Amino acid sequence: MPEVRQQAAEWLIQLTEADTEAQRIQLQAACQAWQQRHPRHAEIFRQMETLWQSLADHAGTAKPKRGKGGRKVLIGSALSALLLLGGLQLPTTRYWLADERTSTGEIRQISLSDGSRITLNTHSAVDIRFDAHTRTIRLTEGEVLAEVAHDPQQRPFIVENRDGTATALGTRYLVRQDVDSSTVTVLESTVAVKPLHSATISKVYAGEQLRFDAQQAYTLMPAPALADSWHMQRLVFEDAPLSAVIARLAEYRPGLLKLRTDTRPLRFTGVLPTDDGDKALSILQQALPIRIQRYSNFVVLVDTAGADARQPAPDQ
Repeated sequence: MPEVRQQAAEWLIQLTEADTEAQRIQLQAACQAWQQRHPRHAEIFRQMETLWQSLADHAGTAKPKRGKGGRKVLIGSALSALLLLGGLQLPTTRYWLADERTSTGEIRQISLSDGSRITLNTHSAVDIRFDAHTRTIRLTEGEVLAEVAHDPQQRPFIVENRDGTATALGTRYLVRQDVDSSTVTVLESTVAVKPLHSATISKVYAGEQLRFDAQQAYTLMPAPALADSWHMQRLVFEDAPLSAVIARLAEYRPGLLKLRTDTRPLRFTGVLPTDDGDKALSILQQALPIRIQRYSNFVVLVDTAGADARQPAPDQ
């Protein structure tokens, strides 16, 4: 639940930084409504709030300097530790026990015994199961690019995960697992997608993308341009909402990278590096009227509000 953890951290920041009692009461009501949307929201918020209070109490003995700048340093230090401590609980057992896995920001190519290749995206994990009948890649977290070689034994090449299977009828395709669904993007030839609890098989052709969950497949969509660009450590965006851009960049950066407010409907077209998060943010700041607030190396918030959004935030 990395996204929920980041949302809980953002609520803690906002509640801590409330300047007036009225603002604090309004934020508390909104935070309570967020917690009520799902039991895991409330559970993770309580866990992080307990850690936050412990860290804040400890930091209070350090007597930080007075003023808004001092408070910002204290919040950043406590939140950095909070995210690091909370993050230790998040990776699943399957992730740690997987045959192959990548850490946050890491992209790695793996050659398989049949001549095929797979490339793991950031924070991804797979199990590899080849036998006399099938070639199976079990995706437990994240995203994988499969480049399938011809097999003399004619064994099918299958990427399976929590939501179903994607069987290669050709060569190159992507399988991505998100919180509530999965996505298959076909770069070359054809892939057959079967949701776990459905008898229906959908064929996805080159240049198409299909989202599915364990129950059903959804409407076929055109594949995004250069959907596999991440394996070259680049992300390509075409008229993408700023919120989507920040969410993708956050996948490659340890800690918290969050769009704090989205009061302006900003969109971005361009290419951003995945291996240099600060450079990616600098490119965004040059292209769009945004403000970047760095509480520490692990806590970075992006803000679109204010007429002076292009100016650096205090204590940046």
